[in-house]
Amino acid sequence: MIRLRLETRLELTVGLLLFSLVAASLIFMSWPFTRGLALGGLISYLNFLFLKRDLKSFFTTGRVRGKLGLIFRFYVRLALIAIALYYIISRELADIFGLLIGLSVVMIGLTLGVLRERNLLFAGDGRENEIKKEGKD
Repeated sequence: MIRLRLETRLELTVGLLLFSLVAASLIFMSWPFTRGLALGGLISYLNFLFLKRDLKSFFTTGRVRGKLGLIFRFYVRLALIAIALYYIISRELADIFGLLIGLSVVMIGLTLGVLRERNLLFAGDGRENEIKKEGKD
């Protein structure tokens, strides 16, 4: 079995959740709701990827021009998201509830992924982890 990094597994969980929700929405919900779900999920997922890239760069190389550069990039992303949401909502391009659910997909996916990982890490009676900790001390 190929063992992927935790980061990759969490990204796959989020991507599969978004894909599954959009596919189910295509079948059971209206087109504006599905469009809102897809747009919200896309905005949320892109924000997550850019934030991950910036944080990884900041903590490994410090290339994001320090703390102020990281904060500046965060606020630029926040402003771009606000502009995109204003445009989508003001033009009534998507259902607001689908949009809100789509914007929540990353947090829901990360929560599900972490819960799944916790079950993988702490499977069994829990003594394996205690033994490993005792051996390191």
